[in-house]
Amino acid sequence: MPKDRIQEFPILIRTQADPKQPFAAIDPVVESIDPGLIASSTTLEDLLHQSLAFIIPSFAAAITIPVGLIGLFLASMGIYGTVSYIVVLRTREVGIRMALGSTRRAVLTLIMREVAGPVLAGLTVGIVLAVGASILLRGALYGLSRVDSISFAGISMLFLGIALIATWLPSRRAMRVDPMVALRCE
Repeated sequence: MPKDRIQEFPILIRTQADPKQPFAAIDPVVESIDPGLIASSTTLEDLLHQSLAFIIPSFAAAITIPVGLIGLFLASMGIYGTVSYIVVLRTREVGIRMALGSTRRAVLTLIMREVAGPVLAGLTVGIVLAVGASILLRGALYGLSRVDSISFAGISMLFLGIALIATWLPSRRAMRVDPMVALRCE
């Protein structure tokens, strides 16, 4: 083998102790075998952090997290705004129902049930699209499984909770309006 050619022969050592202790013991042994050998000691974690295979996915994850949080915030505000606006538009209907003798509970249940249908449909479509996106991104992001059911369920419950709050708050306000004022309106 030519002397100007550099070869790498890694030796992996697992230890429970501080990694610097075995490094200090290895260097004299390597030098005693051949003084011309160049030995370097590093931890596996340091090697991973220096390799492109680790740096690129880490950088992608560092960019993805803030973008995902912004998307989560915008989606939450969109759901809240849309659902609460739809409920506010029904203030007159709520007033009429209250004037005709409906109970607050019956009106609230009706509105919640009618809003839940489109929200659940939207969540279903969103989950299907998220599964497709996770399959496409699986190769680009380190440690991403095919379907992260805990995350999908958690975000779905968050969005459903936001939709229910967006329904409940305006409905409560609409039920406080005097039925005669709601009937005279428009």
